[in-house]
Amino acid sequence: MKRHALTLAMLCAATFNACDDSSLLTTRSTGRPYEVVVVNDSDGIVQDALTRHVTALPQREAMFDVTAVTHGGDDLSRCPVRHARNIVTVSIDPKLWPKPKVMYERDTYARPQIIIHVGAPSAKALRTLLAGKGDGAYRGINTVGSLLTAQERACTEAELRKRGNRDMERRVKDMFGIDMHIPRDMKAHMEGKDFIWISDDKPGFMRNICVYTSENRDSVMKANIKGETDSMFMATNKASLVTYACRTENGTATVTRGLWEMRGGSMGGPFVSYAYRDTGRRRTVVVETFVFAPGRNKRTAIMQDEAAVATVTFSQDK
Repeated sequence: MKRHALTLAMLCAATFNACDDSSLLTTRSTGRPYEVVVVNDSDGIVQDALTRHVTALPQREAMFDVTAVTHGGDDLSRCPVRHARNIVTVSIDPKLWPKPKVMYERDTYARPQIIIHVGAPSAKALRTLLAGKGDGAYRGINTVGSLLTAQERACTEAELRKRGNRDMERRVKDMFGIDMHIPRDMKAHMEGKDFIWISDDKPGFMRNICVYTSENRDSVMKANIKGETDSMFMATNKASLVTYACRTENGTATVTRGLWEMRGGSMGGPFVSYAYRDTGRRRTVVVETFVFAPGRNKRTAIMQDEAAVATVTFSQDK
């Protein structure tokens, strides 16, 4: 069983390939996106760390859906949950783990899969290890959470690369000179001045992507996304905003998470926007996803569509 000591360079280099289906390993992993099996977490320390609430959502939702199981020893080869897509094993033993450590392995029993091994000499040391800090939706996220999030995003990106909406991707490239991957079922669209709105147009649970070049979100949305009448329009709930810098393939993007609402109406939901600075053309391109799903959980939808928003690269053809 090959394990890797955690480094950021290895994480960035290996994550995408881990979700590629080209491997000879045919066993498909079980479980839903953002679902994690935690093994031997007797004190619930890892479970508590992974179920912190995602910020900038209209209701409280945990970062991950955690199932806790007990299994004798460190060998998972006979463990009933060994085919789960995301597994975290926990070991507290000062002899085995004189210092806290996180290691991981990929696609050992199924594909795609990540198994993260967390060891510490004491419960206190484990809590300290998991008390990491993060940005945006991942405030307080730890090394384990970062690995799991990167794995889920890479799997979504791999699926988009294979089964994206090529027609909408061409439209976006022609309008804005950017390459990005768009979910296959987002087939409806509306165009405006330096603006495109792409949607799956599903009543009750609608997922959307917008691309525009203005840095003033409210003015763009007021002009392009109306309600039942012109006096109703999409606006930003300023009190909900969380903004931070994020590394992307194009350098650093400004990420904004928050809530949108329909002024003059009762609609609303979460959004995430990535503002990319195109220095070659001296402009900013904003790519945003927003979800409308009243009364339903939205974490997985917004996280998966954020993976699409994060695939932006600037085309060489102007």
